[in-house]
Amino acid sequence: MNKKTKTADCLRSAVFIRKGIALLLLSAMILLMMSGCTAQQEESAPVITETPSSEAQSVPDETAAQPESDQKQEETSSSDEEPSGSSEEEVSGEQPLEPEETAVYGYALFGGDPYEGPGLAAITPEQEAVIRTMIDEMSIEEKVGQMFLARFPGAKEDGPESSAAAEEDVQTYHLGGFVLFGPDFKVDSETVIQDKLDAVQDASSIPLLLSVDEEGGNVNRVSTVFRDTPFLAPRNAYDWAGKETLVSEIYERCELLGSLRLNMNLYPVCDISDNPADFIYYRAFSGDPDTAADYVAQVVKVMKSYSMACSLKHFPGYGSNADTHTDLVVDERPAETFYEADFKPFMAGIAQGAETVMVSHNIVKCFDEDNPASISPEIHRILREELGFEGVILTDDLGMEGVKKYSDEDVAVMAVLAGNDMLISSDYKLQYEAVLAAVQDGRISEERLDESVYRILRMKMSMGLLIYAE
Repeated sequence: MNKKTKTADCLRSAVFIRKGIALLLLSAMILLMMSGCTAQQEESAPVITETPSSEAQSVPDETAAQPESDQKQEETSSSDEEPSGSSEEEVSGEQPLEPEETAVYGYALFGGDPYEGPGLAAITPEQEAVIRTMIDEMSIEEKVGQMFLARFPGAKEDGPESSAAAEEDVQTYHLGGFVLFGPDFKVDSETVIQDKLDAVQDASSIPLLLSVDEEGGNVNRVSTVFRDTPFLAPRNAYDWAGKETLVSEIYERCELLGSLRLNMNLYPVCDISDNPADFIYYRAFSGDPDTAADYVAQVVKVMKSYSMACSLKHFPGYGSNADTHTDLVVDERPAETFYEADFKPFMAGIAQGAETVMVSHNIVKCFDEDNPASISPEIHRILREELGFEGVILTDDLGMEGVKKYSDEDVAVMAVLAGNDMLISSDYKLQYEAVLAAVQDGRISEERLDESVYRILRMKMSMGLLIYAE
């Protein structure tokens, strides 16, 4: 081998060695990079839990993360000994898992514009004539009675199976309807409830509104007894299980209540809140006004398809206020807050044809410095004239602490004069007599009475409770 050939061979060997070293170095670098990425992913990756299905939800322990004070309050409110003057239990403390706030904002959840809708259900001229004839033929006592949505009586005295007290009071006070609570459903079977409510309807000359608070979460009356898993609070239904479960529970509420002869749910909650410290937070769907409006619009649409009356609550919006079940509450927020945010979910529900709006007992100083909203003529003017609501306006329960500075008799009369069409009342016997006396002595005109009775009968006609045969 000559010198030149030997040199060429040496050069080729050097090149091969350098290439081999380079490949080894490159491989080592790739391995180091891959191991670094893996370690980083293991460090930062979130824990993914299985999403519960709508058929068999795995509901988290809702009390585990609650503040101690909220747990104590829930234990108190879950007792069968419910406050005598409350259409809704004192509730607080149900906390959603992460994320704390509903993740979808604006109109993205259901699509469409929630502020555009058909409005209140129309009735025919013939139906209108029937209603007017009924009003002309009703006595003053019957008209006053239609304005009361009374606490269903007798569960504690006669047992939850009995309808005797309710049947008697329907005939004595000509009541417009009843609100039922948890103890009223503590029976052996659905048939007992059906028979009880059928008997009460049969005792009334005008079909009754038979209502309940079935919001989900801590405000459930029925699903705690007649459903394997009680309905979740809407905020939690979406955060824990997603849109499918949220929507299915809207439908299932209507089906369950309707199967028990109930025809009205005091729901949906239209209040907005993004602060877990707020009393209303765990009952409100969202802190975003448009998101809440989107949800409310969907609820109203579904309920109307089942001829289940709804109630938009708590007008003009609860905000961050304390619990009116237990105290007099003053809302210091400016009017702009209500027009820009709080009114929006109510506007959406009204646009979709909500039958009723429930007014809170908060004193909203920007509109009325002296009177709780439920007995404020100005609040009712805003609801009628500015928001264009033509349906039935309800008070929250007139036995709550938010209006306790007034006597039971006076607050009922003030509620009618303010513009309410129906009074939710636990002490309805006393308050019926007070309103009747005010009509008889002229403080409440019969024309004012007829306005409310017309709206009540119109609602019952549109729900199919008053049957008109053409």
